[in-house]
Amino acid sequence: MPTCRPTDLARADFAACLLAEYGPELSEPYCRYLGDGVRELRFTLSRNRATRITYWFPGGRKVVLLTVFHKTRPRETAQVERAKMARKICETDHTDPVHLTFDPMGDIES
Repeated sequence: MPTCRPTDLARADFAACLLAEYGPELSEPYCRYLGDGVRELRFTLSRNRATRITYWFPGGRKVVLLTVFHKTRPRETAQVERAKMARKICETDHTDPVHLTFDPMGDIES
């Protein structure tokens, strides 16, 4: 995220912590299923900017973050299709192991 305010970064971090803790069991209002295995993590940044991070679970406790966008219309059809395409590309073109591991304490492990 380019130049986030500390409060916005904290909100995104809170949402990521929920996803890390609950995994596939996380439900609305924090996430929503979009189809084809893709879900969106839902949170609001300052100035009431509804923000979405799309993701999917390739198996086990792994989660792959796909795209991020600010919600601007009731149905974000183009953004959903972009996320589904990103999942297909990720699934077929990337066979390497996970590069980064989320740590709720703020560290990123390789």
